[in-house]
Amino acid sequence: MAWWVLIGAALAATTPATTPPTVPPPAPTVTAAPPPSSTPATTPVTGDPLGCTAVVHDPRGELDPAVVGPAATRAARALGADLHVRAETDVDGGLDARMAQLEAQCPTWWTGTDRASDLVVVMYSSTEREASVFYGPGQSAALEFRWEHAVDEMGPRFADGAYSAGVVAGLEALVADAPVTYRPSSDPVSYADDDEASGSSAGVPAVVWLLLIAVVVVAVVRVTGFVRTGEWSTDDSGDDDTGSGWAPSSRRRSWSSSTSRRSSSSSRRSSSSSSRRSSRRSGGGTKRW
Repeated sequence: MAWWVLIGAALAATTPATTPPTVPPPAPTVTAAPPPSSTPATTPVTGDPLGCTAVVHDPRGELDPAVVGPAATRAARALGADLHVRAETDVDGGLDARMAQLEAQCPTWWTGTDRASDLVVVMYSSTEREASVFYGPGQSAALEFRWEHAVDEMGPRFADGAYSAGVVAGLEALVADAPVTYRPSSDPVSYADDDEASGSSAGVPAVVWLLLIAVVVVAVVRVTGFVRTGEWSTDDSGDDDTGSGWAPSSRRRSWSSSTSRRSSSSSRRSSSSSSRRSSRRSGGGTKRW
């Protein structure tokens, strides 16, 4: 029996040890990144489909936000304005009609009687080939002589397809001293010059004519006396009375009339000046390129 034990031990020594099978670890889960969005950063956020609150509204992505955004911020700060840049698409009725629609639907753009005081809107439509600047009454003093120049600066660049450069040029023109393209018709300086000239020129002929009338009256009196008496009148009292009665009195009337005209002119200038100060209103407009 011992030999059976020895055989079993020998077999056990030559048999390799059995190892459990190796199980590979599970592969890590890889989450695919979402595709990049093609929507430009300037598109209005949800809840503001018209882009009423956007500084730059550009649904087609025609503008470079890295260029136009800082330029709009600088212009808004310089003007102290609520400024908006808009790249419009197809517009029924042009940009004037688009502005009227935005005023009706953007709560912060309309006060109930006029545009919001500090509103400034710079917009264009590459489809309609139009460019516009609109502003509220609080920006009237700053933009009355600048808005048209700004539109003129944008148009040629838009025609070349350089939309970002055109908007930046327009924004810079809004804060720069633009050339004066027209002069108000109710200019108080013009009123002063014209009235002073008319008052002085009207006063001198009146005096001359009255003096001539006095001379004629004296001559008629003397001729009448000669016909009646056959002698020339040598009584100087009539001449003195006539001279002192007409010429000085006439000069006084003429002076009074001239003073009245100047007073009326001054009143009109004051009224015109005050009406211009109180006539601030919204303005701007549209041009095609």
